[in-house]
Amino acid sequence: MALEEKNVLQAIDAAIRRHETTVIEAALSTASDKDKDFLRAMAEDDGPVTAGDIGKRLDAKSNVVANYRARLIAAGLSEAPAYGKGDFTIPGLREHLHKINPRERN
Repeated sequence: MALEEKNVLQAIDAAIRRHETTVIEAALSTASDKDKDFLRAMAEDDGPVTAGDIGKRLDAKSNVVANYRARLIAAGLSEAPAYGKGDFTIPGLREHLHKINPRERN
């Protein structure tokens, strides 16, 4: 049986939906509303984001950003790939946040 492009695309869509419900939504279920605001601010960039940019987007002081950053790292939702930067640890989390709460992107 030959694979047809439409079947492959359907399988990819099904896998993404399953990943969103079993991994991403489960991980977000314990996040507070403020945690989610922080994650949405991170999602505005296509890659690692600086703590300063997050602070500007949320109108938050650096100590508040540092506290949420540490919480999300401890929760396994984000990581620090470089000093002062943050990025998502779960594949597809950024895209999922765009789908469930689209915002203006820089």
